[in-house]
Amino acid sequence: MKPAFIVTVHQSAQYRPNGHALLDTYISSLSDNLKLEYDLFILENASENPYTFPKNSHYRYFPDQQGGMTRCWNEGVRMAIENGNDVFCVTNEDLIFNDTINNLFRVIEAHSERDRSVYGPICDNRTTFPPQRRNTCSHTIRDITGNQYPIHGWFTAFNKEYYNTYNVNGNIFDPALKWRKQECFQENNWKKGAKSFVVDSCLVHHEHIGSWRKPEKIIK
Repeated sequence: MKPAFIVTVHQSAQYRPNGHALLDTYISSLSDNLKLEYDLFILENASENPYTFPKNSHYRYFPDQQGGMTRCWNEGVRMAIENGNDVFCVTNEDLIFNDTINNLFRVIEAHSERDRSVYGPICDNRTTFPPQRRNTCSHTIRDITGNQYPIHGWFTAFNKEYYNTYNVNGNIFDPALKWRKQECFQENNWKKGAKSFVVDSCLVHHEHIGSWRKPEKIIK
């Protein structure tokens, strides 16, 4: 297993002045804690000054934000597939990892439902969806298929078989939903036999800054 971490970033005085600083923390906390070999895919939406990305990462810069976060996520998954990765973690950049991130991949690798499932960690931020809102880890895996709240969009993980089964015209995320409700792909795929699981042994901190709401009001 060689996971891909797909992360979108934007920095500008108008929308997200600390975008690159958040990504720095994301990258360092991931590097310090994940024991598996992995690949990093950075998708940048029209920052005022492009990010100085690590040499061992994959990078693409979009000169505008017309496609929103969704364009970045879909493109990142495609890049990871072309690169040969087999598990895709699609994320925001305002995350901080610890060593429990390793548990996520242990669960996915051993899980009998892995080829049709989306996985998410727990989070200690009160703004995350209720099924994932936890302060401490446990050794359970919870099936939330059909729940009012699917896996929250700041971190969704799925494998290549899931992509092959459920992509629509090469996209997992609906391109028409540029900024919000990207979680709807799970609800659509539940009707086709897919599932969603919360991995209680993996806790990821999410700052949940939510500054994407600013360009959403302007960029259509």
